[in-house]
Amino acid sequence: LEFKGYNQTVDEFFSSLEGQKLETRLNEREAAAKRKLDAAKADQAKRIEGLQDAQTMNMRKAAAIEANVEWVQEAMDAVNGLLAQGMDWVDIGKLVEREKKRKNAVADIIVLPLNLAENLITLSLAEEEEEEADPFETDDSDSEDENEASTISKKSEKPVKGLNVEINLKLSPWSNAREYYEQRRTAVVKEEKTQQQASRALKNAEQKIAEDLKKGLKQEKALLQPIRKQLWFEKFLWFISSDGYLVLGGKDAQQNEILYKRYLRKGDVYCHADLRGAPSVVIKNNPSTPDAPIPPATLAQAGNLSVCASEAWDQKAGMGAWWVKADQVSKSAPAGDFLPIGSFMARGQKNFLAPAQLLLGLGIMFKISEESKARHVKHRIHGVDSALGSDTATDRNDMQSIASVTDSQEKEPEDDVTQSDNKSDDGQEKEDARVNPLQAPPDAAEDDQVDEATGAVSSLNLTEQPTGEA
Repeated sequence: LEFKGYNQTVDEFFSSLEGQKLETRLNEREAAAKRKLDAAKADQAKRIEGLQDAQTMNMRKAAAIEANVEWVQEAMDAVNGLLAQGMDWVDIGKLVEREKKRKNAVADIIVLPLNLAENLITLSLAEEEEEEADPFETDDSDSEDENEASTISKKSEKPVKGLNVEINLKLSPWSNAREYYEQRRTAVVKEEKTQQQASRALKNAEQKIAEDLKKGLKQEKALLQPIRKQLWFEKFLWFISSDGYLVLGGKDAQQNEILYKRYLRKGDVYCHADLRGAPSVVIKNNPSTPDAPIPPATLAQAGNLSVCASEAWDQKAGMGAWWVKADQVSKSAPAGDFLPIGSFMARGQKNFLAPAQLLLGLGIMFKISEESKARHVKHRIHGVDSALGSDTATDRNDMQSIASVTDSQEKEPEDDVTQSDNKSDDGQEKEDARVNPLQAPPDAAEDDQVDEATGAVSSLNLTEQPTGEA
């Protein structure tokens, strides 16, 4: 990889590192949000599964009681009989344990310890199995006798240990079974409600997690701030006047030359001060209404810039500037004279401005949305009009919004790099033909274009560069 210079190489290296760190943090936040969502889904699924298991278990317990009604009744009668005799609960438990060792069938299905405090006992009941139909079954009397004998023998045998079922000693076996059926129906209804609530809860959880993730991503301020693309006028001294006009000043003689050739158009105002080092200052006017006057406040601010950027700043000597219209400025010198780069001739009457204090301020220009601009521009315009008075307000109403200012695509001279004083010749009053800055040589290369520059703040567009001729 090739980079232009050491600074760009270092910037690319550290930008890559910071970008990887930022991507890692964002991925971690997304993974955490996904884990929360998965946990919420798992919790809802677990609750529903628990209700379904409860339904199945209650159904099995009720069926087990119905399949072993006789054994349940015998166990209940045995325990209730001992309680009726006034036997101690501990002794009842010991008795059941002894009978288990003696292979007592009834005692064998009773599960210890007993919960007599709540009048409950637990029985281990065999679950009913579905009997398959015998395809070879006959109506012989011998076969019927054998079936009856088999049934009697099965009843005499104790049931196989299976499902543990709690039995209420106050209820009959059938009532106990009915209780489990009721519990199953309750679980079914609860499952349906839980399904509906789970769907809403899951949707709310997804929404909340998404909002938290979005908020978290906003909090993760990007460490990589792209370099802002400078606007075309930022290469000059510039500011937006209190009336919303774009004011440009040259930083050196070369920029003064560029301002004159490319950006000074009909309707614009040229400001200067008769001081060494004073820059040429151009106030961009609306080209669609070039005859609209520039407000006095903007003229004063432009003149102040020209004075403060000269040697008067170091010498602390305040002095007034002057301004003329664009068509009064010429690059042509009298016969036998030569105007160096950055110097111009101002012909006709000059309009002098009152001396101003050597004060400069710092402003910050924010880029806002079109909706916000439309809401606040009226407040600004009305405030300026009331501050400047009715006459100025009338002039302001005559001004149009900013329009595109065009320029030729003229190639900057490569050899003319010598800076010179920016004094204008006050004695030259003869009107010479002005060199048309819009006329570019046939072989001129494309260069910077002029942006929308002047007018009310409500339509100030500083990013687009228009084409065409003024």
